[in-house]
Amino acid sequence: MSNRFWGLSKLGGMALIACAVAVPAMTQSKLADAADKPDITGAYTLKGASDAGEKYTGTATISKINGDMYNALWKIGTNTFNGVCFRDDDDLSCGWAVKAKDANVIAYEVMDDKSLDGGFFGQGEKTVGHEILVGSGTIKKDLSGKYKIKLGENPDPNPDDKTPPTTYSGNVGVKQLSDLGDNVYQFTWTFGDTTQNGVGVRNMQKGEDDIISVGFADAGSDFGALQYDINGKGTVLSGEWVQSIGGKVSDGLETATKL
Repeated sequence: MSNRFWGLSKLGGMALIACAVAVPAMTQSKLADAADKPDITGAYTLKGASDAGEKYTGTATISKINGDMYNALWKIGTNTFNGVCFRDDDDLSCGWAVKAKDANVIAYEVMDDKSLDGGFFGQGEKTVGHEILVGSGTIKKDLSGKYKIKLGENPDPNPDDKTPPTTYSGNVGVKQLSDLGDNVYQFTWTFGDTTQNGVGVRNMQKGEDDIISVGFADAGSDFGALQYDINGKGTVLSGEWVQSIGGKVSDGLETATKL
């Protein structure tokens, strides 16, 4: 994240499918009672740097939406960025977009068969959608390749009326951006004649869940994604970010310390 931008957005194509953070199978089996998790809501100070060495400071505020869904507000210099975050154990996947109410996030768990099991949601939504991607051709070891949406369920706007969520289908291209790092990715969703781009960061640390945190924007604005590791009692969030500004992708590191 630079002094100008950092954050997550919402899949434009996913807007058609209402892509947001869904509760994937990965999380359904691991969701713990909220009382057992460190409280991450509150105000934080930020320190970060881009991969190019540009340093920045700022503040962030995280507030709970519902379950493991959160809103986030970052202030860096004179810029303010709104975003959304999805929590899975000690991983916090966040996304932002420059345009208001345009942020979306999807958190995929990389399964043993290289399929991607994800949950997603966007700003203003109170439930999580579910997306499963399976390879439709040769998938490289780094996960680059073409995928088919095996399951696509939109966030439910009316969870109390017992009406099944709407569904969608399509294809997704995944590319490792090795010039930036082995854990930086670009996603391209295709729904009929519509395409939507996203960028993501992958947790590749041994002994931890293999999660890719992806951000995208519906309106085609600048956007980004951030994956925090929740440390200790939730007083420190540290992680890596990736952003797409004017079509140029860059990455960096950030630490948020609770006030």
